[in-house]
Amino acid sequence: MSINVFTVSGRLGQQPMLKKFPNGQQVAEFTLAHRRKVKDKATGERKPVSDWYACNLWGPLAEILCQEAIRGQVITVTGELAQESYERDGVMVPRPEIAVASFELGRRPRAVEGT
Repeated sequence: MSINVFTVSGRLGQQPMLKKFPNGQQVAEFTLAHRRKVKDKATGERKPVSDWYACNLWGPLAEILCQEAIRGQVITVTGELAQESYERDGVMVPRPEIAVASFELGRRPRAVEGT
């Protein structure tokens, strides 16, 4: 038995995109940026770094997410984490991907909070 439960909070990097398939399945695809601080080895100063995750959410919740969420909004997702990769300029680049099982939407970006 393997346990793979990953929860992370961050902001939506783009408006979630809904894809519908002929068999009735649907998936929402989006990116999530999580900010953290790391210590700069040269200066000892703590500097912000963003970790990016590709996310996909299957099923009826996908449509709800696409209707309710907006780019820049805070979101917390829970799901399974996979370390995918792709090739760019002959170099393999890691691409963490989350198969989202559940989500919770949080604060909207300041520019639209009043709307």
